[in-house]
Amino acid sequence: MIQFYLLKKILSHLLPITLKKYHSSWSGVIEINLSNGRKVVDTATSNYSYGSLQKILSKGLHQLALPRQELKNVLVLGMGAGSIVQTIREELECDAAIDLVELDNTMIDIAKNEYQIHKYSNIQIIAADANQFVFDCKKKYDLIIIDLFIIDTIPQVFTEKKFIQQVIQLLSDTGAVLFNTMRSTIDRKTFQAIQNVFKEATLTVEVLENVYYSNDLILVKRS
Repeated sequence: MIQFYLLKKILSHLLPITLKKYHSSWSGVIEINLSNGRKVVDTATSNYSYGSLQKILSKGLHQLALPRQELKNVLVLGMGAGSIVQTIREELECDAAIDLVELDNTMIDIAKNEYQIHKYSNIQIIAADANQFVFDCKKKYDLIIIDLFIIDTIPQVFTEKKFIQQVIQLLSDTGAVLFNTMRSTIDRKTFQAIQNVFKEATLTVEVLENVYYSNDLILVKRS
Protein backbone atom coordinates (compact mmCIF):
# COMPACT_ATOMS: atom_id res chain seq x y z
CA MET A 1 0.00 0.00 0.00
CA ILE A 2 2.80 2.42 0.88
CA GLN A 3 4.64 1.60 -2.34
CA PHE A 4 1.44 2.19 -4.34
CA TYR A 5 0.99 5.61 -2.72
CA LEU A 6 4.61 6.51 -3.44
CA LEU A 7 4.06 5.55 -7.07
CA LYS A 8 1.03 7.86 -7.17
CA LYS A 9 3.14 10.70 -5.75
CA ILE A 10 5.69 10.21 -8.49
CA LEU A 11 3.04 10.07 -11.23
CA SER A 12 1.33 13.19 -9.81
CA HIS A 13 4.25 15.26 -11.07
CA LEU A 14 3.00 14.44 -14.57
CA LEU A 15 -0.77 14.63 -13.99
CA PRO A 16 -2.94 15.30 -10.92
CA ILE A 17 -4.40 12.15 -9.38
CA THR A 18 -7.77 12.25 -7.59
CA LEU A 19 -7.66 10.50 -4.21
CA LYS A 20 -11.09 11.31 -2.82
CA LYS A 21 -14.17 13.41 -3.47
CA TYR A 22 -16.39 15.30 -1.03
CA HIS A 23 -19.68 17.05 -1.72
CA SER A 24 -20.23 20.52 -0.33
CA SER A 25 -23.57 22.29 -0.31
CA TRP A 26 -21.62 25.52 -0.91
CA SER A 27 -18.92 24.53 -3.36
CA GLY A 28 -20.24 21.41 -5.07
CA VAL A 29 -17.73 18.61 -5.63
CA ILE A 30 -14.45 19.08 -3.77
CA GLU A 31 -11.55 16.88 -4.80
CA ILE A 32 -8.56 15.79 -2.75
CA ASN A 33 -5.89 15.51 -5.42
CA LEU A 34 -2.24 14.57 -5.54
CA SER A 35 -0.46 17.25 -7.53
CA ASN A 36 3.32 17.50 -7.81
CA GLY A 37 3.62 15.10 -4.91
CA ARG A 38 1.39 17.12 -2.58
CA LYS A 39 -2.16 16.53 -1.42
CA VAL A 40 -4.25 19.57 -2.42
CA VAL A 41 -7.90 20.61 -2.24
CA ASP A 42 -9.56 21.65 -5.53
CA THR A 43 -12.95 22.58 -6.89
CA ALA A 44 -13.83 22.30 -10.55
CA THR A 45 -12.27 25.69 -11.29
CA SER A 46 -9.92 26.65 -8.47
CA ASN A 47 -7.52 25.49 -5.78
CA TYR A 48 -8.90 25.83 -2.24
CA SER A 49 -5.92 24.83 -0.11
CA TYR A 50 -2.36 23.51 -0.12
CA GLY A 51 -1.69 24.29 -3.78
CA SER A 52 -1.40 27.58 -5.66
CA LEU A 53 -3.60 29.35 -3.10
CA GLN A 54 -1.12 28.64 -0.33
CA LYS A 55 1.69 30.11 -2.45
CA ILE A 56 -0.41 33.19 -3.25
CA LEU A 57 -1.21 33.96 0.39
CA SER A 58 2.37 33.23 1.41
CA LYS A 59 3.62 35.81 -1.08
CA GLY A 60 1.23 38.37 0.37
CA LEU A 61 2.33 37.67 3.93
CA HIS A 62 5.99 38.00 3.00
CA GLN A 63 5.25 41.30 1.26
CA LEU A 64 3.51 42.63 4.38
CA ALA A 65 6.68 41.73 6.31
CA LEU A 66 5.03 41.93 9.73
CA PRO A 67 7.38 41.31 12.67
CA ARG A 68 6.35 37.87 13.90
CA GLN A 69 7.02 38.77 17.52
CA GLU A 70 4.35 41.48 17.26
CA LEU A 71 1.70 39.11 15.91
CA LYS A 72 -0.36 37.97 18.88
CA ASN A 73 -3.81 37.42 17.32
CA VAL A 74 -4.62 36.45 13.73
CA LEU A 75 -8.08 36.21 12.15
CA VAL A 76 -8.65 34.17 9.00
CA LEU A 77 -11.98 34.77 7.28
CA GLY A 78 -12.39 31.78 4.98
CA MET A 79 -10.30 28.93 6.36
CA GLY A 80 -10.65 26.49 3.48
CA ALA A 81 -8.75 23.36 4.51
CA GLY A 82 -6.40 25.40 6.67
CA SER A 83 -3.19 25.63 4.65
CA ILE A 84 -2.75 29.18 5.95
CA VAL A 85 -2.08 27.69 9.40
CA GLN A 86 0.79 25.65 8.01
CA THR A 87 2.20 28.79 6.39
CA ILE A 88 1.99 30.85 9.58
CA ARG A 89 3.36 28.14 11.85
CA GLU A 90 6.03 26.50 9.69
CA GLU A 91 7.04 29.08 7.10
CA LEU A 92 6.74 32.27 9.16
CA GLU A 93 7.58 30.46 12.41
CA CYS A 94 4.88 32.44 14.18
CA ASP A 95 2.99 31.09 17.19
CA ALA A 96 0.22 33.73 17.29
CA ALA A 97 -3.28 32.67 18.30
CA ILE A 98 -5.31 32.02 15.13
CA ASP A 99 -9.10 32.24 14.84
CA LEU A 100 -10.31 30.46 11.69
CA VAL A 101 -13.81 31.30 10.46
CA GLU A 102 -15.38 28.90 7.96
CA LEU A 103 -19.01 28.53 6.90
CA ASP A 104 -18.64 25.23 5.02
CA ASN A 105 -18.71 22.27 7.41
CA THR A 106 -17.37 20.04 4.65
CA MET A 107 -14.21 22.13 4.48
CA ILE A 108 -13.86 21.96 8.25
CA ASP A 109 -14.11 18.16 8.06
CA ILE A 110 -11.45 18.09 5.34
CA ALA A 111 -9.14 20.27 7.43
CA LYS A 112 -9.53 17.94 10.39
CA ASN A 113 -9.58 14.54 8.66
CA GLU A 114 -7.29 15.02 5.67
CA TYR A 115 -4.78 17.48 7.13
CA GLN A 116 -5.05 16.96 10.92
CA ILE A 117 -5.24 20.71 11.46
CA HIS A 118 -5.52 20.26 15.22
CA LYS A 119 -1.89 19.14 15.33
CA TYR A 120 -1.23 22.87 15.47
CA SER A 121 -1.73 24.44 18.88
CA ASN A 122 -3.37 27.75 19.76
CA ILE A 123 -5.95 27.68 16.97
CA GLN A 124 -9.73 27.96 17.12
CA ILE A 125 -12.07 26.89 14.31
CA ILE A 126 -15.32 28.85 14.25
CA ALA A 127 -18.14 27.49 12.08
CA ALA A 128 -19.88 30.74 11.17
CA ASP A 129 -20.77 33.16 8.42
CA ALA A 130 -17.89 35.63 8.16
CA ASN A 131 -20.20 38.62 7.72
CA GLN A 132 -22.10 37.84 10.91
CA PHE A 133 -18.87 37.04 12.74
CA VAL A 134 -17.19 40.40 12.14
CA PHE A 135 -20.22 42.28 13.45
CA ASP A 136 -20.45 40.09 16.56
CA CYS A 137 -16.72 39.95 17.29
CA LYS A 138 -15.28 42.03 20.15
CA LYS A 139 -11.61 41.08 19.76
CA LYS A 140 -8.80 42.99 18.07
CA TYR A 141 -6.41 41.35 15.64
CA ASP A 142 -2.88 42.14 14.50
CA LEU A 143 -3.51 40.45 11.15
CA ILE A 144 -6.75 39.74 9.30
CA ILE A 145 -6.66 37.49 6.23
CA ILE A 146 -9.74 37.68 4.01
CA ASP A 147 -10.03 34.73 1.63
CA LEU A 148 -13.77 34.45 1.10
CA PHE A 149 -14.86 32.62 -2.03
CA ILE A 150 -17.70 30.43 -3.21
CA ILE A 151 -15.71 28.31 -5.67
CA ASP A 152 -13.89 31.17 -7.48
CA THR A 153 -16.10 34.19 -6.73
CA ILE A 154 -16.22 36.52 -3.72
CA PRO A 155 -19.84 36.94 -2.57
CA GLN A 156 -20.94 40.55 -2.95
CA VAL A 157 -21.52 41.07 0.78
CA PHE A 158 -17.78 40.75 1.38
CA THR A 159 -16.96 43.55 -1.04
CA GLU A 160 -19.43 46.05 0.45
CA LYS A 161 -18.37 49.12 2.37
CA LYS A 162 -20.05 48.19 5.65
CA PHE A 163 -18.24 44.84 5.77
CA ILE A 164 -14.84 46.43 5.06
CA GLN A 165 -15.47 49.13 7.66
CA GLN A 166 -16.30 46.50 10.26
CA VAL A 167 -13.12 44.58 9.45
CA ILE A 168 -11.18 47.79 10.08
CA GLN A 169 -12.84 48.06 13.51
CA LEU A 170 -11.31 44.68 14.43
CA LEU A 171 -7.73 45.80 13.70
CA SER A 172 -5.29 46.43 16.51
CA ASP A 173 -3.30 49.68 16.60
CA THR A 174 -0.61 48.08 14.45
CA GLY A 175 -2.94 45.73 12.54
CA ALA A 176 -2.74 44.69 8.89
CA VAL A 177 -5.09 43.10 6.34
CA LEU A 178 -4.44 40.72 3.47
CA PHE A 179 -7.47 40.66 1.13
CA ASN A 180 -7.32 37.99 -1.59
CA THR A 181 -9.17 38.40 -4.90
CA MET A 182 -9.21 36.56 -8.24
CA ARG A 183 -8.67 38.99 -11.09
CA SER A 184 -10.90 37.01 -13.48
CA THR A 185 -13.96 37.12 -11.20
CA ILE A 186 -13.90 40.60 -9.66
CA ASP A 187 -14.58 43.69 -11.73
CA ARG A 188 -12.12 46.59 -11.57
CA LYS A 189 -14.70 48.99 -10.13
CA THR A 190 -15.37 46.73 -7.15
CA PHE A 191 -11.67 46.04 -6.70
CA GLN A 192 -10.94 49.76 -6.52
CA ALA A 193 -13.92 50.41 -4.21
CA ILE A 194 -12.52 47.93 -1.66
CA GLN A 195 -9.22 49.80 -1.66
CA ASN A 196 -10.97 53.14 -1.27
CA VAL A 197 -12.71 52.08 1.95
CA PHE A 198 -9.35 51.26 3.53
CA LYS A 199 -7.85 54.52 2.27
CA GLU A 200 -10.76 56.52 3.67
CA ALA A 201 -9.82 55.10 7.08
CA THR A 202 -6.28 56.52 6.56
CA LEU A 203 -4.77 53.09 6.10
CA THR A 204 -1.87 52.43 3.74
CA VAL A 205 -2.85 50.27 0.76
CA GLU A 206 -0.58 48.30 -1.56
CA VAL A 207 -1.69 46.02 -4.40
CA LEU A 208 0.15 42.95 -5.64
CA GLU A 209 -1.19 42.29 -9.12
CA ASN A 210 -1.35 39.07 -11.09
CA VAL A 211 0.18 36.91 -8.37
CA TYR A 212 0.92 33.53 -9.96
CA TYR A 213 -0.99 34.81 -13.01
CA SER A 214 -4.39 34.64 -11.30
CA ASN A 215 -4.86 36.70 -8.15
CA ASP A 216 -4.65 40.31 -7.00
CA LEU A 217 -3.85 40.91 -3.33
CA ILE A 218 -4.82 44.03 -1.42
CA LEU A 219 -2.34 44.61 1.42
CA VAL A 220 -3.33 47.07 4.13
CA LYS A 221 -1.41 48.52 7.08
CA ARG A 222 -1.93 51.15 9.70
CA SER A 223 -0.16 54.34 8.63
